[in-house]
Amino acid sequence: HMHYLCKSKETSDAWCVERGEAALDALEHHLSQWRWLVSDQFTIADIALFAYTHLAHEGGFDLTPRPSARETEGRTMTPGSPTSGDAGEWTLMIL
Repeated sequence: HMHYLCKSKETSDAWCVERGEAALDALEHHLSQWRWLVSDQFTIADIALFAYTHLAHEGGFDLTPRPSARETEGRTMTPGSPTSGDAGEWTLMIL
């Protein structure tokens, strides 16, 4: 059930939906090769990405066929430390 700018997916601009799907596909491809968005280290870019992946369903975008994006989102929420490779509580301290 998608709502973007108070429009359902059926009445939204198809170009916007296509661009969103293409962006998520590009993200999935990148994250299938890297543990984090910029490199193999957690950075502020991953914090910024989290909001988009975590709320993608509200825009009608499905992360189910994008396992790497889902795994990265999960690692961002997992308790840990930057040295263990997980973001967790360290992320919350930054925010």
